[in-house]
Amino acid sequence: MRMSVKKAVQLSVIITALYITTVHFFSKQTILSSDARPGLDRGERSWDKTKETPGRSTGRKDRVIQSIMQLERNKSIGYGNQERVGLNIERNFISDSAFIDNKKDRIDFQRNKELSLQQPKDEVKTEVRNTVLPVNLTLFESNTNFRNTQLSDIFIGMKTTERYHRERLDILLQTWVKQAKEETFIFTDEEDDEYELKAYGHLIVSNCSARHSRQALCCKMAAMYDMYLESNKRWFCHVDDDNYLNVVQLVKLLNKYKHTDDIYLGRTSLNHPIEATDRNTPDMKKVKFWFATGGAGFCLSKALALKMKTYAGGGTFKSVCNRIRLPDDVTVGFISEVLLDTQLTQVMLFNSHLQSLWNIPRDQLTKQVTLSYGDRVKHKNIIKILDGHFSNEEDPTRLLSLHCMIFPDEDICKRKRL
Repeated sequence: MRMSVKKAVQLSVIITALYITTVHFFSKQTILSSDARPGLDRGERSWDKTKETPGRSTGRKDRVIQSIMQLERNKSIGYGNQERVGLNIERNFISDSAFIDNKKDRIDFQRNKELSLQQPKDEVKTEVRNTVLPVNLTLFESNTNFRNTQLSDIFIGMKTTERYHRERLDILLQTWVKQAKEETFIFTDEEDDEYELKAYGHLIVSNCSARHSRQALCCKMAAMYDMYLESNKRWFCHVDDDNYLNVVQLVKLLNKYKHTDDIYLGRTSLNHPIEATDRNTPDMKKVKFWFATGGAGFCLSKALALKMKTYAGGGTFKSVCNRIRLPDDVTVGFISEVLLDTQLTQVMLFNSHLQSLWNIPRDQLTKQVTLSYGDRVKHKNIIKILDGHFSNEEDPTRLLSLHCMIFPDEDICKRKRL
């Protein structure tokens, strides 16, 4: 009787051990065979920036999967050895292909890619190790045949409102917009058949508020940015409806930079960085950064604009505006400098009505990229052209006279001389 009890106890222990081993084995197999995407385990909801869809924060199961995948990646990459260099070259070639925007460049790009990948590993390592490149410079730019930027490579977005169509747009449509009619898109808040025709079919109704509020400005900038992404152009430039844009000088300026670098061009309106509260941080962190005022205009390279997609694409730009409670141009600076670590490059050739426009020497006017005007009766702020084609009464903003100074053979200037 005692022996049977002892055997029963031993058998119970064996069965229990087998059960625990079996459960452990099948649990491990379930984790290893699961998809690496976040599962249905508990966790606070977060934002999956790569997919731009709501996701879940990682739970224990996901952390196990990620650890296993990271170990495998470490083995294949070989952190700390030279094999990683060759891998990075292939990765950069693939990612940088997004910047190839014409047939000739694509052919040159593909040829360079094939030649570089055919090199022995030792040669590739030596070339990369001995070449000092800026952090944001892409490898294929060593191709000297890479063509210059042209006007057709630039997307020019302008914000306006219905009540300013006649008051502000007419002079721009007669002057610089006429020279860049295929590249310029005017974002407004109301349909207007007359100005749709005058704007060469590029008057975009944004369905944003007509108010000059932070929400309305951010709404129009969001629509402008999304249209830029669809254009696949090298540069995204923004101007206001009281800006004169010298398109020739703009092209010259942009050819000093590469659209494959992270470039943020503009002019500040303050002599100190602005301070904002980042409401997405647990402690409501205070951040300081520079921004280019939209009143003078600014430009973003394609490289930087594509990196901004997480924070600006698909209407998310408006949520970032709400995050810091500041207008659209300030939000662009926040995304660039704070979130993407790309500093503003000050260009003093951008001018808004916040500058003393009357102090710009006459011989320097034609070299500016943008100029503006302040039309208040008591405090006018306009460029100084005393002997222009038009009188002050005919041309109170002096932009018509400026245009004829730069482009004397334009029709509007010839008609005036006759």
